[in-house]
Amino acid sequence: MTSTWTAAAYVAGLLAGIPAMLAGLFALEVHPVAGTLITLGAMALLLSSLSELCQASGLNESNLQDRQKENVYGG
Repeated sequence: MTSTWTAAAYVAGLLAGIPAMLAGLFALEVHPVAGTLITLGAMALLLSSLSELCQASGLNESNLQDRQKENVYGG
């Protein structure tokens, strides 16, 4: 049950990060410092949520490398 709530929190972070990133990009023209800070914060939120979701789903780098080896060597 807790893993479901954890995954839902990371998905919510992804969904909140996208509009925050757009808001930061639009704010760059009017308020450069605030726009930069908002954009960097949104990027951090998106990247942290995405990395946690990839780890939870088992899509880490070692698994991908093993899958690539299996595809190359045929087994």
